[in-house]
Parts: sequence; structure tokens; C-alpha cells
Amino acid sequence: MRRSVLAILAALPLAAPAGAAEDWPNWRGPHGNGAGEASGLPESWSRTAGVRWSAPLPGACASTPAVVRDRVYVSSLDDATRELVALAFDRATGRELWRKVVGMNTRTWKLNPGLVNNMASCSPVADGERAVFLFGSGDLAAFDPDGAPLWARNLAKDHGPFVHLWGYGASPLLHDGRLYVPILRRDQPYEGRRLEKPLDSLLLLIDPKTGKDLVRHVRPTNAKDEAKDAYGTPVLRTDGGRPEIVLLGGDCLTGHDPATGTELWRWDGWNPARIGIWRIIPSALAAEGHLYVATPKKGPVFAVRPSGTGWTVAWQTKEVTPDVCTPLYYRNRVYVLDGDRKLLIGFDPKTGETKCSVTPPGKEAFRASPTAADGKIFCMNEDGTASVLAPDDLRILGTAEMGDRPCRASIAPAGRHLYIRTAKTLHCVGAP
Repeated sequence: MRRSVLAILAALPLAAPAGAAEDWPNWRGPHGNGAGEASGLPESWSRTAGVRWSAPLPGACASTPAVVRDRVYVSSLDDATRELVALAFDRATGRELWRKVVGMNTRTWKLNPGLVNNMASCSPVADGERAVFLFGSGDLAAFDPDGAPLWARNLAKDHGPFVHLWGYGASPLLHDGRLYVPILRRDQPYEGRRLEKPLDSLLLLIDPKTGKDLVRHVRPTNAKDEAKDAYGTPVLRTDGGRPEIVLLGGDCLTGHDPATGTELWRWDGWNPARIGIWRIIPSALAAEGHLYVATPKKGPVFAVRPSGTGWTVAWQTKEVTPDVCTPLYYRNRVYVLDGDRKLLIGFDPKTGETKCSVTPPGKEAFRASPTAADGKIFCMNEDGTASVLAPDDLRILGTAEMGDRPCRASIAPAGRHLYIRTAKTLHCVGAP
């Protein structure tokens, strides 16, 4: 009986304490799996009909809004000044309440500049006491809900430069009085002079009240070159009632003690040849006692589960291979969006059996990850075509042409509204 109870507990998603379930306190929502508890959400709208309010933003970036209590927090690049800014909006009216400069966008990318992240790609995380903003410059800052600065620092100055080829994009995780920030990176810069001492990949545990490091855990890897880079967010899961912090990247999946950062286990199974370009963009997904891993470059999606002797692969598929989008868990299914092929598939989480699939409307690729609430799945492609899908068979319930590309932020369902970030506008959609 005890083992049965623990198995049930392990399958349940851990609710992040950063906000109520009907809020959206971080990039992947209150449970960390892309799903929330919002209700009364719309199935269709347009740029005018069904929009409660719209607020201008100073620049385009991929960060998703955090919605907690009466505030909407957004990180952004100011295109005019190149400043990296933290913003807060009134949740009821869309009025900008405050704007704080946290850093400067100093890096320019010579390789495919239209495809890379800018330095404001990390989504903020918030609770009722603070909102924390991280930028690809290494700037990390916290503010209270009224905009008063609580603390600020630069992680790159303290722990070495963020040298990610496509621009750092990991969002922090706030859990149980600790802020978790991964820096999974190549050991030498892509540009400029080589460093005498190679860079370590790290998991930082930071006190959210003071901004000071609690733990600096070095995370070793056997990956080569760009495959050391990872852009995903830490994931919280349970194993027999024990919480773990999970990191994906550097050719491996690792679980860590939440209090010490100590590595508890490691799975390394998708790049045995050590191909040097297999960087990881999506985060892992924890659900149903499994971890779902989307590998890059048209590699498989793996469902990995613990066993008495280690870790085993429960199933894998190449039917759909998302290079960018993080999978969604909702109503006992895992949904995987292949952004380049524009194909969304729902799988049985335990067997990998395909249950449903759809090609959402729109011509452009998907870079935003799907989200869900209120019996609906939401996704939006780069040209701003938003789709609302039924989770049972992925039939299309409604669409909206939001425009204002590029659109790379996930749709955030909170309360009775959807918070949608296009390139230069933040929309609140739903009933008055």
C-alpha cells in the first residue's frame, strides 16, 4: 500500500508556490508543465473583438508574461535605447505601472541575426512578494510589486560570460525559498579571445530575498562544442515524494537535490557519437512518473522513467521532433509540437501511442510552446496566428490573426483571460 501511495504522489505534478493555480507565475505555468487552472477562456477573438486591453511594448522578444495577483510582469528589450527593461502592468486595465532598466543589450550576433534570441528572451518569475527578471547579459534583478528594487547583480561578472551561440534563453525557477538558474554553456567563447581557464557549466541556487548565491554547483558534461549549450528552464519533479530539480542539456539529463544542488542521477542516451552541434533548446517535461525529453536536429522524443537499477527508456518516437518547443502535459496526455513541420501530436504518456494530431493554421513556423487550461490548448506561430484546440482530438475550436510578427512568446492563460505577447504589444483577451 505504501508503494502504491508513493507511486501516485510521484505521478502528480508539483505545484510551484510562486502563485495561485489560476495565476501564471512563470514561463510554464503554476505546475511547470504548460497547463494551468484558468477558466472561462475564449475560443475565438480578433485584434479588436474580445480584446479587453492592449498595451504597447518597447521591443520584440520571446519572453512570456508572468501573471500574479493584480500584476502582469514582462521583460523586454527597448529597441530604441537597447536597454533591457523590467515592466509591470495593471492586470485589470493594462496600464503600465512601472518600468526599470536592468541592463544593456550589448551583444550582436553575426550568424543568422534574425534567428537568434535577443538578451530579453528569459521569462520573469513572480510570487506575491517579488518579481525576478533575468537577461542574457547575466543581469538578474528583483522588484517588489510596486517596483521598488530589492536587489540586483550580474551573474556573468560573478561566474563568467554567457557564451551561448544563439543567445541565453533559460528562465529561472522559483521554488521553496530558492531561485534556480542554470548556466549550461560552452567552455570557450564563440567570439573574441580564448579564456585561460575554461568555463564551467553551472546550476546556481540563489536566495530570492537577497540575490546572494546559496550554492554554486558545477555540472560536468562530456558534450563537445555547441552541444554544451542549453537554453531550457529547470524542472521540478518528485520521485517517491522526494522533490528534484531536473536539468536538460550538455548531452545529458540530470536530477539534483533542491537544497544542495548535488547531482542525484544522470541519463545520457541521445548523442553517443558526441555530435558537436546538438544544442538543446526545449526544457524537459515531468509528468506521470516520466521525464519527456525532446532532442534536437530531428532526433527522437524520449520518455524516460526511473527503475530499481537506474533509468530506462519507456518509449521513444521520431514521429514528431520539436527543435524548439517544450512539450505540454494536459489531461493525461503529452502534446509535442514540431515547430518547423507545424505538426502537433498528442501521445499516451505511458505507452507513446499516438492519440491525435493536427496541423495548426498559419504559414510560419512555431517557436512558442503550447499551453493549456479550461479544456483548451493554445498555440501561436511566428506570424501571430493563434489557435485554440480541443485536447481530446485536437480539432480546431477557433483562430485569431494577431499579426505583429515575430511572435515567439507562449500564450499565458490566467484567471479568465489570455495574455498574449506579440512583437510590440501585450494583449489581454477574454470577457470583461
